[in-house]
Amino acid sequence: MKETVYIETSIIGYLTARPTTNLIIAANIEVTQQWWNLHSSRFTLYVSKVVFDEVAKDDLEIAAHRLDILRDFPVLELNTDVKALAAAFLSQSNLPSKASDDAVHIAAATVHKMNYLLTWNCKHIANAQIQRKLSTISLDFGYELPRICTPYQLMGESIMWEDEILEEIRQIREEHTKSFNYDLNAMFADWEKRQYEDGRQVVNLSQKPRTCKSLHQNTENI
Repeated sequence: MKETVYIETSIIGYLTARPTTNLIIAANIEVTQQWWNLHSSRFTLYVSKVVFDEVAKDDLEIAAHRLDILRDFPVLELNTDVKALAAAFLSQSNLPSKASDDAVHIAAATVHKMNYLLTWNCKHIANAQIQRKLSTISLDFGYELPRICTPYQLMGESIMWEDEILEEIRQIREEHTKSFNYDLNAMFADWEKRQYEDGRQVVNLSQKPRTCKSLHQNTENI
């Protein structure tokens, strides 16, 4: 069974965008087109009435093109459950009231159990700080927030261009792991030994979970 993806309006916007000299926008357009042409068939894609309303609010030619792309997409129902969760997102998180449509996009994808919500809206949707709170709210309502990501993050390992910076880092990591014969225990022993050698402050912010045995011992001492 294919995984499911909710297509938020910005994806269709980038997919049908006019050429631009803005390097960041141009890169996002290229990534979106590559994902759509090469990877979208691996998933079952969904939208909602909110998406249809938003893509129709452009000039007639572009709107017609966008609506044609979405013509055969299944549409997630906007029901009382979606409304209640969207209202909670707005009242209990740091989503502003002007982001009501964003809240509905996220709520629809969550209530209908989408695996992913695909978006380029990194201000109110693909925002790590906001997502953390939305995840908690979703759990309170008995739902699991879908994985919210950009097309770049949903390409898997099939990236169609070379990234020289990442390639250099991958090479460094490959040489390091190879030098230890891919033995994690040996690598960790080396790190544990050397992490204090340069005099830098090393901190431990973790807190080990309390085991059943330790809880029993503490209870006996009460």
